[in-house]
Amino acid sequence: HQGDPVYLGRMWCEKDGRLLVTGGLGKSASCDHTTAITFGNNEGWHDDVSDGPVTAKVTLDGVELPVTPAWLVVAPPNYGPQRKSVRTMWDLMRDVAIQAKTLTAPVKPSFTYDIYPIFERMTGLQWVNAGFAAGFGWNSGYDFTNPEWIARLNDASEANQETRRVLKNNFRHYDVDSWSPVPWPWLYGDAMNDPPAHTPRQHSTLSQTQLTMLDQWVAGDFEADWGQVPVYHSFDEVPLKQQGDILTKAALDFCLADAFHPGCEMTWPVRYSTMYMEPFRFAHAPKGWVEPGLGAILSSDTVTIPNGPLYGQLPGGITRWMAVPWQTDTASCRSGYTSSYDPNVPTFWPARVPNEVLTRESYTVVMDASKAPEERLAAFAKRASWNNPLGTTNSYTDQINNMIHHFDHMGVVEVRPGPTDPTGAKLFPALIEVEDSHVPVKDSKAPATALTATLQGKTDLSKIDKVRRFPHGLRR
Repeated sequence: HQGDPVYLGRMWCEKDGRLLVTGGLGKSASCDHTTAITFGNNEGWHDDVSDGPVTAKVTLDGVELPVTPAWLVVAPPNYGPQRKSVRTMWDLMRDVAIQAKTLTAPVKPSFTYDIYPIFERMTGLQWVNAGFAAGFGWNSGYDFTNPEWIARLNDASEANQETRRVLKNNFRHYDVDSWSPVPWPWLYGDAMNDPPAHTPRQHSTLSQTQLTMLDQWVAGDFEADWGQVPVYHSFDEVPLKQQGDILTKAALDFCLADAFHPGCEMTWPVRYSTMYMEPFRFAHAPKGWVEPGLGAILSSDTVTIPNGPLYGQLPGGITRWMAVPWQTDTASCRSGYTSSYDPNVPTFWPARVPNEVLTRESYTVVMDASKAPEERLAAFAKRASWNNPLGTTNSYTDQINNMIHHFDHMGVVEVRPGPTDPTGAKLFPALIEVEDSHVPVKDSKAPATALTATLQGKTDLSKIDKVRRFPHGLRR
C-alpha cells in the first residue's frame, strides 16, 4: 500500500493433502498517519482483508484429473462464532443459482435442512442481541428450540396449517411491508437510512427461495423429516461424495447475506449470477484480462457493463467493495438506531458483531446454586453492550479508532454449560453463550458531543454517515 508491503497471510498443504490458509494480522494503517473519521471510505487507509483464486493440479496414478478452481476470502474476525444470520451467504448464493436456473430447487423442502433453520437462527440470536433475546429467546413465546415448538413446526397436518400460515406471514414481504421494522427478521437492509429513504431495502427479508419454501411449508408440501435424516457431528462422518458440498456450506453458512451496507465478508456483487462459473463458485478472469475503466464515479451503467467487474474476478475483486478499514464499519454497525421505536432492534450483523451479550459476571450468578432463583433469573436476563470496551463516553471518532488499534479487546461469545443443580436445570438452558472477556480501552478526554450521549449505556450513533447516506432521500 503506497509502496509499503502488506502481509495478507499464507497458504500450505498438510501431509494429508488438505489445504490450510491463515489470513492477515488485523493490521490497518494510514499512509499519511491521519485519523479514521467515517465508517467506510477512509482516504489513505488500508487493511489486510483479502481474496483471490485457488487452483490445483491433481494427479492420480499418473493421470491428471480435472479440477474446478475455487476462491478464497479472508474476512474480519467473527465475534459470534456459533451464530448464523437468518439468511446466510449460502442461502443467498443458493437462491442466485436457482433463479438463474443453474441449480434445481428441491421438489419438496426438508423441514430439517430448509425450514427449521430459519426459525432456529432467530432464537439463536438471543445470545448477541437483547431484542432477539426478549422476542425469541429462552422460554419466550417464540423460543423455537423448545421441543414443543419443533413438533408443531414439523407437523404437516391440515389441522396445523393455520399455525404455519400465521408464522409465515410474520416474515417481511417487500411488496407488502418493506418499510416497517416490525416483520421478521428484525434486521436492517442494504439501504438502511434514518429516517428511511424511499427504498424497500430499509430492512432485510428472506431469499425468494426461502419464501417459496415457506409457502410450500404452509401448504403442507414439505418433508416432515425431523429426527429422520443424518446429522453429522464430525467431518469424517460425512460420506466422501458429500464432503466437498459440506465444506462449501460450512464456510458460507457462517457468512452474512444481510445487510450489504457494505457487509462483513462480502457484499452486493455476489447477488449477480454473472459472478459465478457454477453454483457457489466465483468465475475467474481470463489470464491477461484487463478490467475496463469505470470512471471517477461508479454508476449502475458502468458497473454492469459486459465483461466488467461483475463477471470473472481478479485477486482482490471481492473485498475491494468493502469498508476501509474493516474495523471502522464493524464498530459502526450496531442496533436500534431509532431508539424511540426500540433501542435494540432492528440490528445489522449480530451474528458476527454482537450488540448485547451475557457477561461472565452475570453467568457466574446464573451458575451459583446458592443464589435465589429471582437473582439468577435477573442475571440471565441482563445484557451488556458488546461495544463497551471502545469507551461509551468517547466520541464516535475515538471509538472507531479504538477499534482499529484494539479490536482484540472485544469479547468473543462462547458456549458454556448451563446449571446442573435441580433448580438451575429447570430455569435455564443446558448450554449458554457468554462473552469470554473484554479489555476496556481507556477513555479519551474528548469533550462530549451529540455523538457521545448514551442511551441506556449505548452510544447514540443516529447521526453518523452510516445511517445518513441519503439525507435528501432517493429519487423515485
